[in-house]
Amino acid sequence: MPTGASAEAPPATQARDATKQRLKIQGMTCATCSGRVERALSAVPGVEAAQVNLTTEEATVQGHDLDRGTLVQAVEEAGYGVASGAPGEDAGSRTLRDALLALALALPVVYGAMGHMLGAPTGVLSNPWVQGVLATPVQFWLGARFYKQAWAGLKDGHGNMDLLVALGTSAAYLYSVASLTFLPGQPIFFESAVLIIAFVLVGRHLEEVTKGRASRAISRLGELQVRDARVLQPDGRERTVPIDEVTVGDVVLVKPGERIPVDGKVVEGTSHVDESAVTGESVPVVKEPGDEVVGATLNKQGALRVETTATGEDTFLAQITQLVEDAQAARAPIQAFADRVAAWFVPAVVLVAIATGLFWYMVGSQFSTLPYDPAVFGMLLATAVIVIACPCALGLATPTAITVGTGLGAEHGILYKGGDVLERLARVDVVALDKTGTLTQGEPTLQHASDPKALRLAAAVEQASEHPIGAAIVTGARERMDALPTATQVEAITGQGIRGLVEGQEVLVGTPALLEAHGVDVRQAHEQAEALEAKGHTVVHVAISGEHAGILAVADPLRPGSRRAITRLHELGLETVLVTGDNATTAHAVAEAVGIPTENVHARTLPDQKATIVQDLQQGRETVAFVGDGINDAPVLAAADVGLAIGSGTEVA
Repeated sequence: MPTGASAEAPPATQARDATKQRLKIQGMTCATCSGRVERALSAVPGVEAAQVNLTTEEATVQGHDLDRGTLVQAVEEAGYGVASGAPGEDAGSRTLRDALLALALALPVVYGAMGHMLGAPTGVLSNPWVQGVLATPVQFWLGARFYKQAWAGLKDGHGNMDLLVALGTSAAYLYSVASLTFLPGQPIFFESAVLIIAFVLVGRHLEEVTKGRASRAISRLGELQVRDARVLQPDGRERTVPIDEVTVGDVVLVKPGERIPVDGKVVEGTSHVDESAVTGESVPVVKEPGDEVVGATLNKQGALRVETTATGEDTFLAQITQLVEDAQAARAPIQAFADRVAAWFVPAVVLVAIATGLFWYMVGSQFSTLPYDPAVFGMLLATAVIVIACPCALGLATPTAITVGTGLGAEHGILYKGGDVLERLARVDVVALDKTGTLTQGEPTLQHASDPKALRLAAAVEQASEHPIGAAIVTGARERMDALPTATQVEAITGQGIRGLVEGQEVLVGTPALLEAHGVDVRQAHEQAEALEAKGHTVVHVAISGEHAGILAVADPLRPGSRRAITRLHELGLETVLVTGDNATTAHAVAEAVGIPTENVHARTLPDQKATIVQDLQQGRETVAFVGDGINDAPVLAAADVGLAIGSGTEVA
């Protein structure tokens, strides 16, 4: 049984009626491995479809009457293991340990074999028997994984990359042993065998590190879920229970400053809820009785009583996580091509190696300049074909190149998930972008003030407010004037605005409806307000002592380089598309400001709709990149051919 394959399967009765199972697979190293696991799972009775993702090391199995124990057994019989922790959690530590041990044993062998070329004293390390002793644990202990996976592949009727490593290093090692024993004076090649194994193990470690980072992104989505909830009992008392015990219909109490634990509907209370964690939109949304709320969002002000409408896997956050996992599990067309290539590549390499060895064995005697006996020379060239075909190119060069490339990118503020991203990025035809936090800065700021006095008194009242629009007004006023007066008798009117007394004058700040309810005529500002709203601004009216005093406009400003970036994309021949959850007026205003065609604007889109829009573009054989920043963008970032997450956005995205 492979390492890590001892994870106990739950009782079959717990999984019999499941329609989908997810397994964390251990031991996969290439497309051939993932294909073998996929075939093994597909052969299990009841399985209708199986997908194996090499990057996340996860298998997704769909079907009826699935038994997890049977699935685990199928994976183990294919030569792989099923882990109990997150993919990459322990594997990274194991591969680092093995790579360091292999290097520690291999480098003295290499020094002993080649140090004399540099005129360096090699001492006892130049002794072939010492080199053999050092090489043996590398070949058969640290390199045991290659033999196991090679044998598993052969039993399955398929060659794999591990077979090439095993054949190449075994040929070098076994010839060296034979040379020491039976052909004294002939060359030995222990250093080639151990160095190849050490290099490939270094490459495997770099791959495991990348896989671990990819898997932790999904686990961070789960960390947003609230662990406990205050459930109100029929007698009115509160009872704090684990979130798993909350059922549909339960009424939960959410106090100011707390995250909402469930998806539900407000039955009592009014508050502003910060939904930026799941929508990316920076301005809190007013929630009143009858409004729906989403779990993991932040209650900013008043207490809310929320009737639970969804729990567990039915919640918005769980569905977001599911969308990301499904998108990552889906196999790209290039993966199918890689599987087809791998199916004939290994046998072809072995045949070419055998042909090469036989050719030089048979004709080598005709060349007087050969450095070794024809049989030895043929064996060396056959080994070279096997070694060059896989280990260094795929086991070391690729992950090393990715690591160096991503390291250079990091120095410039660019992080890559893997080398495949670099390849796909070069083929992109369409760049779709989110608005808030991507094209814009993600924080509202004061853009316009029609009257300095109105701004001064409005800011005085808003100093007592926690609303982002109020904060923007206060910040804008402080940038424009030295000091602000103090307001008294301040009262926040949820969903409409705020009122207070400043220097003996009643000041109203908010919506036209608020001012009209207090007898203020706002018609004189109607035209100017409409013009600002058409630009995507949020307009706030100000009244002083019963008279309309001016309007303030707050907006999420464009990032300084947004228009320049869109222009550059167009110069590269790329099409741009705006996909946002914001309203159509604001979306079209932003699109016009940066140069995105209005016909390419999709407004009021939900997370799953964003992914659908990208998939529709992909149906037209377009390679699509999506740029976003919020957790709500995570599914579409994963669904796109290339997902580009803005660094100032949420870490999960």
